[in-house]
Formats: sequence, C-alpha cells, structure tokens
Amino acid sequence: MSKESALRSIRAQLARLGVGPWLLLALAIGLLRFIYLDRWSMWYDEALTVADAWKGSGGRFHQVGYRAIHWVVEAMGGSIEEGSLRFLPALAGFLAIPTCYWAFLPVAGPRRMGVASALLAASSWQQYWSQNARGYTMTEWVALLGTGVFLRGLKKSNGPQTLVGLAVVGSSAFFHPHGAVLAVGMALGMGVYLVHSADRERIKQPVRWVLAGGAVALILQGPGLLAAFQNYQSGGAQGGLGSLIHLIKSTAFFLTPVIGVGLWIGGLHAIFTGQRDGQFVLAVVLGTSACLALLSFFGMTSAQYLFGLHPWMLVLAVWPLGSLQMPRGVRWAYVAVMLLPSLAQLGLYSTVRMGERPRWREAYDYVWNHRAEHDLVLGMQAGLGDFYLDPGFVDVRQPRAVGWNDRTQPHNFRRARRELRPTWFVIRPAFLDLWKREDRNELRAFLASECYLQARFPVNMEGRDLDLEIYFKPGL
Repeated sequence: MSKESALRSIRAQLARLGVGPWLLLALAIGLLRFIYLDRWSMWYDEALTVADAWKGSGGRFHQVGYRAIHWVVEAMGGSIEEGSLRFLPALAGFLAIPTCYWAFLPVAGPRRMGVASALLAASSWQQYWSQNARGYTMTEWVALLGTGVFLRGLKKSNGPQTLVGLAVVGSSAFFHPHGAVLAVGMALGMGVYLVHSADRERIKQPVRWVLAGGAVALILQGPGLLAAFQNYQSGGAQGGLGSLIHLIKSTAFFLTPVIGVGLWIGGLHAIFTGQRDGQFVLAVVLGTSACLALLSFFGMTSAQYLFGLHPWMLVLAVWPLGSLQMPRGVRWAYVAVMLLPSLAQLGLYSTVRMGERPRWREAYDYVWNHRAEHDLVLGMQAGLGDFYLDPGFVDVRQPRAVGWNDRTQPHNFRRARRELRPTWFVIRPAFLDLWKREDRNELRAFLASECYLQARFPVNMEGRDLDLEIYFKPGL
C-alpha cells in the first residue's frame, strides 16, 4: 500500500469515528495534562485529599474520588507524592476532552464541538484542576458521560434514557457536590423546550421521567447534600453578598474575558436565530449559575463550584460557528480570538506562573534547611510543612513539626512573640486579608518591628497574589 493510500485509509477510519482535525489538535494539546505533574507544590486542599483518602474522613461526598486516588497511588507503588496523587485527576481531565466532543454532538454538531474540545484542552483552568489532587476533573468527566446519554435521550424523546443520563450527572456529586447543582441546572434547562408548542409534545415523556426521578433523588440524596453543605458552613465559610461577588470575580478570572464575551455572543445568537438547542445550552448555563449564586448567600462559593459547567460555557461560546451565513474568514477569526489567548495562558501556566499555586514546598524546605535544632516554626497551611518535612505523614489537620499561624489561632504568634527561642514564620500575605483587623495589624507590626524578612517566593501572576514570605525572629 502506498503512503498516499495509507493516509486516505487513516483519514477514512477517523472520519467514520467522527474524529476530525480539531479533535486531534485538542487531544494533542490535552497531553500537556501529564507534563510537570510532580513539579508544582501541593496546596492545602490537596493535602486534605491525602488526609481524607488515607484516614477515611472525607464524608459521604468527595469520598469516591479520594478512594480512587488512593487506589491509583497504591497501584503506582504507594509513594505519596505529587505525581502519583495527581495522575488520576490528570487522566480524567484528558478524557474529558473527547468525552465533551461526543457528549454535545447531538445538539451542537461536529464543527462546533471540534473547536469547543480544542478550547477545553487549551484552558489553563482545566489544566490547573487536571494537575490537582482533587475531584473536580473526575466530577466533570462523569458529568460529561451523563450529559451525552441525557442529550441523546432528549433527542429521541426517550424518558428512561434521559433520566439515566441525568442520574449519571447527579452521581458526579460523589466526587464533588457541585455535580448535583449542574444536574439541577440541566433539569431546569428543559423548560426551554416546554415553552414552544412544536417541542412540547416531544419533550413531554422525558420531563415526566425527570420529575419523577428528581423527586426520588431528593428523598434519597437530599439529606446527604444538605448535611454536606451544613458541614461546609461549619468550617467557617461565610456567605452573603461578599460570597456572591467572589463567585462572579473568580469565575470571570478563570473563564477569561474573551470566553466571557463569547458567551454573550453565543447566547444572543441562539436567542435571535431561534435555535432551540442553543437556547437550551444557554438556559443550563444560566440556571446552574443562578442556583450557585443562590447558594452563595449561605456559604462562601468560588469559581471551582462552576467547573463542571465549563464545557457547557464553551459550547455556548462557539455556538455562532454553526451558522451557515458566517463567512469562512470571520469564522477563522472568531476561533483564533478565543483559542490563541487560551494557548498563551496555558503557556504562562506551565512556565512563569509555576502551576498557579504558592511555592509551599520551597518555602518550608528553606526554613528547615536554615533553622537550628530547637527553633520554633509557625506557618500558614502548617500541615503542608509536616507533609513535606516528614515523609509518610498524612494527618495534615494535626501537624507535629510546624505550628499553626492562621486567622483561627492568632494566639500562636502572640505566644511566639514572648518565646525565648528563635522563631520562623511562613507567611502568605494574601491570607492576612481574611484575618480580623486587630489581629492582622498586630501581626504586621510584629513582623515589621521584631522580625527579619529572610526570603520571598514570588509567583509572577496577575490578578492573584500567590507570594510567600519567610520571617525570622531571633531568640531572646
């Protein structure tokens, strides 16, 4: 067989599988999920994954993801380190790319989904959670599987299949509870079809099944979700207007302004062209966002709780690409304006932004290499210090080598101020904004007047202060 005929055969096989050049590009970019898995420092929530996975204290939700990470680490040799802890989230983040393409094909078509999958692969937000020992990408991947089943059932007016798909989306909450919010948003989005008489009869059976299934799910899982939310509130998560503002600002930051503008364009295009499927995607985005906005008044929320909605947002942003009236040059320009900045952000994430997380590992290593034997060490995210300084240590809520210096225990730095022993402080200045004003001002004055700045570990990133500082107080 000649080289040309072999290439034609490969192209024909890929075409039969529905794999086009955009999806191939997306998969190639997606391989970056596995680059530098062990390079970036852990942060405290990842350390909590270790504690809950190895000590079994993660509660009803999250626990499936913790157990899965534990199993993968054991299968990779049992060494609890960044690379092994993050491998499963990275794999889920990679699998989300082709799954997203497949899931939305019934409503969006291959042209839109090729570009949407490329945007998903190029997103630094996706890269961040793919390289995090948390359950967000696993939640996203399971939700995408359910979305694919749900949309195919919806198109065929198959009530049981629609319900099964929505149930799979809801089950993603066992990796992180925000999956349940997405399931509610999808159920609410079905109302778009009920408004139009042409779709009402077709959608009647799926709606009945979803309503019945939703009632059962509320009875079975409602108390568990409520308990999980109450537990979250008891951890000091303050809701209210500040929480809502933080949700909006953090989502805009991670989504990026370009994609945000694309959402407006896509939504308006779906409305004014009367495309019901596009309006449905818009309704899911708005409905899920509204549900989380409502929850923000009861507890602190952030962009990560909309992470499972990100693929829906990207589908909406590329919706105008399905228009036959859009000139080819305009179409290419539209794609370039969204994709090129995303690729640039991805490059920055992997270089100067250092994985977009504080350099805790380097900071605690610096202190440990410069301290004397009996020096006292106090730090923010103290459990991370023990994680790095005591191999095999997993109970980061109860550190032994490093003392807490956070907003809940300001008495520790006051006690250290009277200590005869030399003391080291690992400080993330951005966290001080969360302290009570009196405690914050007193700590800052103490660091400025009685301590010496020994080292800084900056992260060059606009919009977020991830820097760490090391202070030393000589002994008396």
